[in-house]
Amino acid sequence: MPDTIQTGWAIAVLTGGWFVLLALLERWRPLRRSVEPKLRREVRNLAVACLGAAGVQLVEVPVVLYIAKLFERRGWGLVN
Repeated sequence: MPDTIQTGWAIAVLTGGWFVLLALLERWRPLRRSVEPKLRREVRNLAVACLGAAGVQLVEVPVVLYIAKLFERRGWGLVN
């Protein structure tokens, strides 16, 4: 269990670090000139990202679990 906690923290730190790095790069060298206020754009982008993540969780997780159980029942896969 402690290894799982440490791995989770490492993944969270790496993911957060990538977001910070990309935000700094975008601020330092944007691809195009800003047309609307940054806060409004960032809030909208965050809302779209959250909706996308929620959609993936609602659709992908049940499908993957169903397929995994099906493969386990039938003995398919590389490691039976």
